[in-house]
Amino acid sequence: KTDEVVQVVTPSVASLNDFNLLLERSQRLISKWYFVPSPKDDVSKQELRELIKEDYPRIKKQLDSLSVNWTKEEKQSIKTITSLTDQLFVVFQEEIMEQLVDFSNYEDAQLYFLVKLPLDESEEKLIVINKQLHSLIESQKIHAETVTGKMFDSFTFLQIFVKLLGIALVIGGI
Repeated sequence: KTDEVVQVVTPSVASLNDFNLLLERSQRLISKWYFVPSPKDDVSKQELRELIKEDYPRIKKQLDSLSVNWTKEEKQSIKTITSLTDQLFVVFQEEIMEQLVDFSNYEDAQLYFLVKLPLDESEEKLIVINKQLHSLIESQKIHAETVTGKMFDSFTFLQIFVKLLGIALVIGGI
């Protein structure tokens, strides 16, 4: 039980929470990309590029390896969540980030208006992803509590067994 808690349960909850924070950061950064005209090499633009190209694949790989020990429903849930996130990040890159590259793009009113539509749609998709992710996080937290409870029950049993063995040795030694 201890191995399961240390190697699977706790890292699963932590990684899912990290994924949740990554999604929140991506939403903040894509909104900033749209609403705050900035040069191509702006720090927040670079942060979003790194989030999509480096941070997300790393956490996706972590979750993929951890999910091996999850229930069938939880495995399907994370597959759906990551698939929706993949689609979302394609929209971010192709329909927003590649369209609003520098100041001249922001000055083109028609382009700026057209980019607003995928931004609005991406916010709707994020709501769906977040709802599913929060459900999965809750499921993993409940599993963590159950496994931890079983682990403590095992410790309690072992503690009682050792005490009884000690008493038996004392009585047997008399």
